[in-house]
Amino acid sequence: MACGVPVIATNVSDNGKIITHLSSGYLVETNNVQELSEKTSQLLGDVTTLEIFSENARKEMEKKFSSRKLAENMTQIYEMIKQR
Repeated sequence: MACGVPVIATNVSDNGKIITHLSSGYLVETNNVQELSEKTSQLLGDVTTLEIFSENARKEMEKKFSSRKLAENMTQIYEMIKQR
């Protein structure tokens, strides 16, 4: 996603917190090979959606996981500790 590539992943662990379904990629149910195949074909066959998801994937990574965001999060943690 940081390279502007949309993701098709199973909806396990924190994938739902990282990938926004129908915006930066698709989340499919675990062990649903048919759905995984359909979403892959769908995305590869629709250039417009692929481009939109690609842009959204990159933007989401910058918003959630950039160096600046990491620094902001760490500052908040240090401030919370400091207040104790």
